Parts: sequence; C-alpha cells; structure tokens
Amino acid sequence: SIGSIGSVKGHHLRGVRIVCGGVGTKPWRLNAAEDALNGARPDEAAGQKAAARSLADARPLAENGYKVDLLKVIVGRAVATLARS
Repeated sequence: SIGSIGSVKGHHLRGVRIVCGGVGTKPWRLNAAEDALNGARPDEAAGQKAAARSLADARPLAENGYKVDLLKVIVGRAVATLARS
C-alpha cells in the first residue's frame, strides 16, 4: 500500500510526502523519493527517479524480493495520481 500527498503548482510537484505499508515491519516513509519529487515535473521520469532513490539501499530477503519491483510501480502510480490532483 502507498499513501501520498502533495500538489502541483506551476507544473512542479510541491509538498510531496509518501509512505508505504507492507514493505517492512512498520510503515516506511520514502524520504529520498520525496526529495527527488519536490520541485520536479510530475512525469514518468520523475517517478522512476524517485523510486530508484528510495530503493538505493534496499536489501530484500530471499522471500520478499518482489517488493522491490512492486515499490517501483506504486511510486510511479503515486506520482501519476499527484499529477492529476
């Protein structure tokens, strides 16, 4: 699951906050993704960059490696949702 908030002002994302559930033992705030998105244009490239930054230090275990790929998708969807808001 993912929760996100933010706005688009002047074709740029502002005030972005993102948190994911189900990727760890508690909800995980994606600070690196937020940093990458704030001030960026709300497009697919920004979503990919944000996902890559948030996963840079990810160390999946044998049974949960699929969550890395899942997180890439849902961060992109969060950006798309913010772009429409």
